[in-house]
Amino acid sequence: DALHAAYCARKSKFILPMQSAAIDNMTKPRKIAAAVIIGLLALSAYFGYNAFSKWSSINGKQGELQITQERKTSVEQEYQAELDKKKAVGFDFLLVSNSVSLHKDLGAEQIQPLITLQEIGKSLGADLTLDRIDVNAVQEKKKMAGNERRSRGRNTNQAENFVTLTEAIMTISYDDSVEPDLGVRKTNELRDRIAQRLPNYDVRILKQVADLSYTGNFVGETGNVSIDDEQEDYIAEISVRGPKQ
Repeated sequence: DALHAAYCARKSKFILPMQSAAIDNMTKPRKIAAAVIIGLLALSAYFGYNAFSKWSSINGKQGELQITQERKTSVEQEYQAELDKKKAVGFDFLLVSNSVSLHKDLGAEQIQPLITLQEIGKSLGADLTLDRIDVNAVQEKKKMAGNERRSRGRNTNQAENFVTLTEAIMTISYDDSVEPDLGVRKTNELRDRIAQRLPNYDVRILKQVADLSYTGNFVGETGNVSIDDEQEDYIAEISVRGPKQ
């Protein structure tokens, strides 16, 4: 009897069906809880493994970053030492490097600003100086005749309908002791000289001396001009764009 009872206890399933609603009501919540616990353990294991992997990756990246920073510091020290050597013999490496980079950038934009700058410099004369000049590459739509427009058709690349022009914007400031009429006359004369030297360029005045409508900043209801406006009154801007196609 003892051996038979032990044998029956080790069996995973009863031979005869044993169904009881009371037993099912008692075991069902336990089964659900066991399944939830197993699922939570699996999720915990997954998130733990993922966190460990991320932590290991971050540690590895931090080590690489530290090595890279040390190499960067060493290279910067070597670079500064070479710059000091070049400066000692009178060679400005940074000036040459920046000039080469600027030449490459302007060449990539397919503009030729040297002629424009040369003619502007000749037009200034001895009594005028520029405070600032900005040179940019601008896109302008080509002007085509009707037959040329029809010959290209609708499938033509849109980039072929535009041309790259050089635009130089000059800023000139006059002393506050200069009369506005004199500043206006000098600005007009400079524009005329540039237009004469660059006939294939569009030369126009963006801002004239004493042009209060340019700023339009007034203080109070009495119409008094602010200090910023008074300073702007002695500044003129001229735009040179071309060459025309």
